[in-house]
Amino acid sequence: PVRKGCIECANCMVGCRYNSKNTLDKNYLWFAEKWGAKIEAETRVTKVEFKDEIYHVHTESSTSLLGKKKRVFKSRGIVFSAGVLGTMKLLFRQKEEFKTLPNLSDKLGANLRTNSESLCGIAGIDNKMNHGVAISRVFNPDENTHIELVKYGDGSGAMGLLSTIAAGDGPAIVRTLKMIWNFITSPRKVWKVVSKEFAEHSIILLVMQSLDNALQMKWEKGIFGGSLKVKNGSEVQAPAYIEVGQNVMHRYAEKTNGVAMNATTEVLFNMSSTAHILGGCPMGMTKEEGVVNDKFEVHGYPNMRVLDGSIIPCNLGVNPSLTITALSEYAMSHVPEKKGNTRQTLEQQMAANSAA
Repeated sequence: PVRKGCIECANCMVGCRYNSKNTLDKNYLWFAEKWGAKIEAETRVTKVEFKDEIYHVHTESSTSLLGKKKRVFKSRGIVFSAGVLGTMKLLFRQKEEFKTLPNLSDKLGANLRTNSESLCGIAGIDNKMNHGVAISRVFNPDENTHIELVKYGDGSGAMGLLSTIAAGDGPAIVRTLKMIWNFITSPRKVWKVVSKEFAEHSIILLVMQSLDNALQMKWEKGIFGGSLKVKNGSEVQAPAYIEVGQNVMHRYAEKTNGVAMNATTEVLFNMSSTAHILGGCPMGMTKEEGVVNDKFEVHGYPNMRVLDGSIIPCNLGVNPSLTITALSEYAMSHVPEKKGNTRQTLEQQMAANSAA
């Protein structure tokens, strides 16, 4: 579909308001509808049953105020692509709560990754900083670390509510005391932050690493069903403080006369934060080793695939969207053409055009 030129308002991530950005509904979904697929919007999947070699997909309306409007779709194949949290919740409910997909691997939820990320930034900068696209600069301070400069458009300063004045390394209680001390001894810094619009006068540093660390996601039963819980895994734990990123942050703050900021959860709870949660459906040769095989087919269930960030096996250290896209296209290339399909593939169209 036709799009407009970018006006560099920095609202790329919260939603382009000017029809300039390539998004899912303007590429994959647009072509899918053009080629005959039907998009069932505002439809939430609640239960998936596998009976007589058929998947029964139970759904309900996600927006209706007059009842749930429940429906059941039937298919010989199914793809789970709800993002890590959506896919994990849906699969865990089928395995643990509804018992409709009991043969899912016990490795479900293993190797949960944060992309080894930390969110920090600089606020209270005198100059207006949010011109251009949302992510405009990227550099590697060392061989394992990738840092992006992130901006938000005017009025989109919610990140400021999730941040606090930077506190040094240490356990949660130590960092909390350092944070309180900084508030008491640096009222000028506090005023600089609160007196300026956060989006317009701040820069977020997205610190990502390719180092190996992981968490574990589990399903815990409760009075009202169950819920997802993140636990420490058996590997190196995901960090809440990345020194190289903190060093860059303080140097940037000094150069811009701004105030160094950390994510509040990282300081108060020593809890890692991430913009790119990954993993949870590890790959393995068998059900005992992983949830999916090397073509991302789910062990134990024919024509079932998982194609989203859940299948990423490691911390990429970069934004994962293109990796997820590449793996998804690879997986779908192994799905045979439907009998009777007359639509030419892109390669066939190009060959026909060349011949003409």
